[in-house]
Amino acid sequence: MIIPSTTATFTWIVACILMYAELNNWIPNINLPENVYSKVAEFIFGMNLCSIICFSIAHKYINCNYQETAISISNTDTLEMCSQVLTQFKWILWVCVGVGVTLVVFFLTLGLDINSFSDYRLMAVTVEKVGYAALAKRIGGHVGIIGAFYLIILGYKQGKTGIDLKELLKCVLMYSSVNIAIGGRVWLMSSTLPYITGYLLGNSNSDNYDRSDLKKLWTLAFIAIISFSIMGNLRSDDQHQHSFVEKFLYYTDGPKMANIVMNTFSEGTYPLEYGNANFLQFIKESPMTKRFNESIKDNIALTVTVRSTIPALYYDFGYFGGMIAWGVMCGLLEAFCLSLRHKGTLFGILLFGTCATIPFQSPVGSIFVLAMPSFEWLLLLWLFRGKIFNKFNPETIPYKMVL
Repeated sequence: MIIPSTTATFTWIVACILMYAELNNWIPNINLPENVYSKVAEFIFGMNLCSIICFSIAHKYINCNYQETAISISNTDTLEMCSQVLTQFKWILWVCVGVGVTLVVFFLTLGLDINSFSDYRLMAVTVEKVGYAALAKRIGGHVGIIGAFYLIILGYKQGKTGIDLKELLKCVLMYSSVNIAIGGRVWLMSSTLPYITGYLLGNSNSDNYDRSDLKKLWTLAFIAIISFSIMGNLRSDDQHQHSFVEKFLYYTDGPKMANIVMNTFSEGTYPLEYGNANFLQFIKESPMTKRFNESIKDNIALTVTVRSTIPALYYDFGYFGGMIAWGVMCGLLEAFCLSLRHKGTLFGILLFGTCATIPFQSPVGSIFVLAMPSFEWLLLLWLFRGKIFNKFNPETIPYKMVL
């Protein structure tokens, strides 16, 4: 199953292997100073050690306190609910297609000279979206979140009934229309991960174990990873064509940035924010985040570089406190997901899929800030569940409990 422990451990193993490869000159044309990870390396070791300890405690706690006899919803009811969702809300994918087509039409009507995919990508990310294109972009951002929920449910259903490759590819391409329209490649991960998470959750609660389906699943994931690098080269001009591995090195930019943060602001030279940087930035900007951004505003390369979750932990809880806080957060996420495994309700499945993938972007972003829009949409869906899901089986859409 994909749970916070697997996503966090996998994503940091990949990041650390890439960092080690950079430092040992395993990758052509990469020459880094030895101190590029001097301070952040120990922090990464500490935060992952704490996470492993807390993941283990969460498993021990859930195993001692959870009883499978608490399962009250049958697989048949859950499967019927998934089929209803996929049928009733198919229009979400068509909205994604509409937004993607709108953006492509907007770009083509600009009359710019486009001779390559790299030219198209550069235009798509630099041209200001105005009028109907701006509206389409805003709609696309919100629909993309709901579309990810759709793919979680699709994965859960196919985890029980078997992979329908034709339906899967159609849904992934429709969902990804917005990102494809701007020449992006993130859709390869943002569509594959929710589906696989839902699939493995459904498969873990199913009596039908099909090895051929799992082979299809991992083949799909492998193709997505390969395509991620290939598309990165296709959308780059001749001066920025790199080797296959180099296109994944943006995954190490976050740790590099965190190292700069630690060198710029030594522990004890700033007031701790105790959660502002991690959880409340969508309400109030973190003072330390603002302060660091001011310090690099004249360096264009740094201002557009991805950030990891490490600076926010460092601003909130300090050096050793940040390590411990990461472990506690991971342990709580793990325990929550483990308690949701057998719920069989719509919101149980969606919450599981959302929480299980939160640590995945930890090397490249502040994960709770990135996840907050998904939780906001889940809250809205729950508040209006009586009107949106009024034709659904009340067992799968409880009206008195969030789960």
